[in-house]
Amino acid sequence: DSLLQEMQSALAKLTFLGQPVTTWLPASQIATTRIVVFLHGSGDTGSGVADWVRSLVTRQEVGTNTAVIFPSAKVRPYSLSGGMMSVWHNREELSMKGKEDTEGIKDMGHHIENLLVDVEHCGFDRSNIALGGFSQGGHLALHAVFGQGLKVGAAFSLSSFLCEKSVVFNREETATNVGPPLFMSSGELDQMVPVGWVKATKDRLEDIGVKMDFSTRPGIGHEMDKQQLNQLFQWIDNKI
Repeated sequence: DSLLQEMQSALAKLTFLGQPVTTWLPASQIATTRIVVFLHGSGDTGSGVADWVRSLVTRQEVGTNTAVIFPSAKVRPYSLSGGMMSVWHNREELSMKGKEDTEGIKDMGHHIENLLVDVEHCGFDRSNIALGGFSQGGHLALHAVFGQGLKVGAAFSLSSFLCEKSVVFNREETATNVGPPLFMSSGELDQMVPVGWVKATKDRLEDIGVKMDFSTRPGIGHEMDKQQLNQLFQWIDNKI
């Protein structure tokens, strides 16, 4: 089918911030019915997190008709490391009391929106796109979807949290609609983003009406595991 080939070809040529993105496409004879945009954690890249996901789940488990897009952040000054790092936005401290880089987050949210528009131009509806990520990638997704109101069919965050005074919780400044369903998960042994921070974020998001699927993974720290990703991709399959 020539239309199918055109859509697959267009997805394969997507760029983000002027750079090619790592893209997993279904086999050539299988139609893509949903898109997952997966944002990496700080210090990582699209290809890096793609390799990590690939080490944990099979293409079959991701979904044979699911395309996954792994964009990369640019290397920029990052206060938390005191140097340059591949990050979505700046962060001065890792804490629930921390101050958000509101301008940097908003700016990167606009770039993510542009990527979603490009996906639409490949022939896909927003309702068939899931946006999320790991750690800072999940944090950016929470801001983009529930703070800036980016339209997607589902959202997810793994080992991510929002600060107590996050703009996302200020309904006067954020999107009036509640947004799509959210999958949240975290390792119970996470020492970088303690599970208590994630649970507090979950509670605050539920308070503003977000429909949530929340779980914690015993025995893992600031990382992803096979069962968690299996649950995520099954959940996405059910939602979109």
